[in-house]
Amino acid sequence: MVVPQAAGTEVDWLAREYATHMSAAWRVPVVVENRTGAGGDIGVGQAARAAADGYTLLFTGGSIVLNAVIGKTSYDPVRSFTPVFFGGPSYFTVAVSDKLGVRTVQDLVKLAKDKPGSLNYGSPGNGSVQNLAMELFKREAGIDIVHVPYKTAAAAVADLAGGTIDAIIVSGAQVLSLEEQGRIKVLMTISPERDPRLPDVPTAAESDFRNLKVVGWSGVLAPAGTSPEVVKKINAAFNAAREKPSMREAVMKRFGSLDKVEVQGTTKELGDLIASDLKMWGALFPASHAKDRVSNQE
Repeated sequence: MVVPQAAGTEVDWLAREYATHMSAAWRVPVVVENRTGAGGDIGVGQAARAAADGYTLLFTGGSIVLNAVIGKTSYDPVRSFTPVFFGGPSYFTVAVSDKLGVRTVQDLVKLAKDKPGSLNYGSPGNGSVQNLAMELFKREAGIDIVHVPYKTAAAAVADLAGGTIDAIIVSGAQVLSLEEQGRIKVLMTISPERDPRLPDVPTAAESDFRNLKVVGWSGVLAPAGTSPEVVKKINAAFNAAREKPSMREAVMKRFGSLDKVEVQGTTKELGDLIASDLKMWGALFPASHAKDRVSNQE
């Protein structure tokens, strides 16, 4: 399985957990290969060009769509792949360094308006989902916060905890322990409901940011042309792994919830999600390549 993200990321961790279970079930090694670079285009392009025989898969996140929308890529997220398995959602949080001294998202907005351009935020790179989610938040709030791109989300989170940067949007799993340590403050979750691990933190809708609906996800794709029979077999293997008690225990330990293993994991769900993401990002960034890509799918 090709993972277009660095080792240790959420997508990488999920890919390796599934690979372990599937290696045992199939009695053959399922190898995870991290192919980073060019915003993930190198790894995604490699998977897109692989033989459509079921032996090469892409385990990726929603950035595969966003990258294709806002820039030129060597692949098309729809025409280059066949959906195989939906690996579940990834909900984001808005967090700040405890050193900033704010306790609510309203406090953050007020501070940013009082001192325009003086605050900054980190993300795992220009064009990442987290980068664009924060830009949407800035647009909704009417504030100016300077972007500081990092190579990984982990590096940005570390600097947030140290007070080098002021704010960030990342998954809850990446900041929960730091919140518990009092090194950062989570102000808001971008999720349909409150995070059970952070019961006192309001959602975006509760904080009057109802249009902020960015959701990350993970999924498995095969090169276009892979036969339905092969896709069905691989999908069944992933879903069998998803239902194993050991997998559920590992996911609960890592993420604090079972969101990623309580989905149905269908090929249709992943295909529909990719199509809806294309339309969403295309509407938000009409000057990008999205218009042509979306119209080609209708």
